[in-house]
Amino acid sequence: MLPFLGHLARLVTWLIPSKEGHDNTELKYISTTVATNTEVALNMVELEMKSMFELLEKLFKTTEQYLRSPTDQQSLINEIYHQEEVSDRINRQIKDFCCNIVEAEVTNEQSYKTYALNRASNEIESIADSCKAIAKLRKSLFENNLDFSKSAWDEIHNYFSSTNNFFSKVSKQTNEAQINELKADELKEIAKVLDSKADLIRDNHLLRMRDGKCEPLPAMTFNDIAFEMKEVKNHTYNLLKTINP
Repeated sequence: MLPFLGHLARLVTWLIPSKEGHDNTELKYISTTVATNTEVALNMVELEMKSMFELLEKLFKTTEQYLRSPTDQQSLINEIYHQEEVSDRINRQIKDFCCNIVEAEVTNEQSYKTYALNRASNEIESIADSCKAIAKLRKSLFENNLDFSKSAWDEIHNYFSSTNNFFSKVSKQTNEAQINELKADELKEIAKVLDSKADLIRDNHLLRMRDGKCEPLPAMTFNDIAFEMKEVKNHTYNLLKTINP
């Protein structure tokens, strides 16, 4: 079990307040000049993880806007690319910082916590990668003047919204002072439901292809979008297992 944002995290917030007007293009809380204590360093990473969660919430919103847009809005896809790049940069910086932590003398518990935080950061970045991939696939439809049927779009929109909600619930769970075991079990059940929905989307898509209701290129694009959306669910579930093994 990995509790996030405990008492020391609040101490770090006091020691290193968030920079005014910060746009998440660099780390907010991690500082090599302050993190002389391992526990303080780890709680700096926890605070930085909170920023990554907030960034990904924005990325979900922007990606869903682009998916639902009837026209190719370049400003939206530019923002998606920017948010993913920021996520990638923060993830790499967290990885480097975690490596520095374990190079010092740490307890087994601190070593595990460092590993868990690093893995959680990687999972969040993987979700950001999939959001960017989904946006690129949507753009390819615009560029090639291709489209899906209404039923196919409904499946995509509903599933993406469901994965977004799942991530939001997992994100909220990480900010609880005490991990709620019952809530974690409920989230695991949501993941199973999303698996079943993904299987249904696949089966419906195969039926449309069998009946000749979907041209080859849109069919491949739909399959790729469906794959990336399930990857979002998978990485979110991995994130849940990281904070609540």
